[in-house]
Amino acid sequence: MSRCRKLSIVALTGCLLLTSAAGLHAQSDAETALENARVAYQADQFEEARDQAKKASQTAARNPDVWLMLGKAHFQLGELDEALVAWRNLLKLAPNHEYGRRMVSALEGQVSDIDLRIRLASVNVSEGFVQTARADLQSLRTRSPLSLEQRRKVLMLLAEVAVLEVKGTEALAILNELTTRDAATADTLPVRLLTARAQLVTGGALTTFGLAELTKIVEEAGDTPDAQLAKLELLLHRVSRGEDGVTELAAWIEENGTLTASRRARLGLRDSVQRYLAASAAAPAPKADAELNEHDKSALTAAGHAFKAFVDVADQTALATALTTHLEKRYVAVDAFAAARSGLVLIDQMQLLDAVSAVVAGSRRRIEVAEATSEYMQIKQDVQEAVAGPEVLAKWIADHPGHPMELDARQTLVTAYLDVTRRQPAPAADAELSASDKLAIAAVGAIKSTGEVSKLVQVLSQHFRKHYFDRGAHAAAIAGVEALVPLEVPARRAPLTDVVAGMQRDIATLEYT
Repeated sequence: MSRCRKLSIVALTGCLLLTSAAGLHAQSDAETALENARVAYQADQFEEARDQAKKASQTAARNPDVWLMLGKAHFQLGELDEALVAWRNLLKLAPNHEYGRRMVSALEGQVSDIDLRIRLASVNVSEGFVQTARADLQSLRTRSPLSLEQRRKVLMLLAEVAVLEVKGTEALAILNELTTRDAATADTLPVRLLTARAQLVTGGALTTFGLAELTKIVEEAGDTPDAQLAKLELLLHRVSRGEDGVTELAAWIEENGTLTASRRARLGLRDSVQRYLAASAAAPAPKADAELNEHDKSALTAAGHAFKAFVDVADQTALATALTTHLEKRYVAVDAFAAARSGLVLIDQMQLLDAVSAVVAGSRRRIEVAEATSEYMQIKQDVQEAVAGPEVLAKWIADHPGHPMELDARQTLVTAYLDVTRRQPAPAADAELSASDKLAIAAVGAIKSTGEVSKLVQVLSQHFRKHYFDRGAHAAAIAGVEALVPLEVPARRAPLTDVVAGMQRDIATLEYT
């Protein structure tokens, strides 16, 4: 092969490597920007969310989640045309995306300005932005000329907002206004259903009426969406009271995932997980050999259903973070590492997105570090009390490279080796350095921090003086100090050579006298 051809291949290989590296870097930047956008969106920082999502779209244009988030941010800022463009891009990549289709349909609808505002308020309600929806609906209710049908929609949405905000009395008052204006609406299934929900959140004696009405709707409405919504409310009520209903709730989501109320069903699953975790946190602290308690097992079962139901990576990530944080706080804090690990194993068996798996992997690493730290602290105590020898600590260091406690462990190891020598009989005049002192020197050499090396060099130098030189083992002391010289950076070696020179002068003085 000619030299020119070899150079061409090398150049081509270099270009490919650079291109690959650039691609990976761009992908990483896009993932970071998208995650920043999600965080900003959850914090109601919609401008930042929009800007971060735009940044992500520049290098991850094939990721549907990017366009989903960009559209949501534009929408919350009132930038409806831009939101529509983003969601159209979403549907190009994921044609069956339920939320994207609903939003494009709403924004493309040929409706009046008031009808569009009502539709958008409805979307805000279904997505949980009830305060934004309330403000716009109140404005429509008091300032806009509304048709009878438009007013009915506005009042129904306002009652829905009040129910979601657990303001049952307000919701019932709004529904009373609605039925007073139009008596025919009182017997319609949507009004009956919303009235029953308002009674449930009001509580007290009205709870019984609400449950009875929901049950009646289920029996009368057959296999209609209204009947399914009534079933959902009954399930959510059961789950909110801590009764078993998680599996049925998950089944409801699987069968009715296209209904707008499915978001509340998903939140119901999430809330059930949180209730189980709260019950676990309130239970007595576990012992080190504990297993997962029944509350945590129930939380993980509910989480398994929730992970299947959640379509937004942010929801999955938040749930995984809540679970792993709880496992670490409850079990790792008391050295119940086996229980914490068993919880992570159960989470790993669920249907997780890659970003969520990363949350679990991070928790696993923290648990491993915490368990190794606990092991180290016990070994350190045993070595200091001479229950165990330095070799046990040396093995721990070898088994846990890069551990946060590595430097402390190496410092402890040096001291442990010196303690072994100190416990030995006084050395003879012709003695050599002990085996443990040689190991101490090697242990100092393995430390990367030059500042810590200098501190330990001083400790060893004083040890050699006291244990060997002052007892007449001059050659061993000098050999020990000389072995320390290469461990120091050149600028710090002069004091050691001075120590050696001082020892040699002391020997000469002793011989002269």
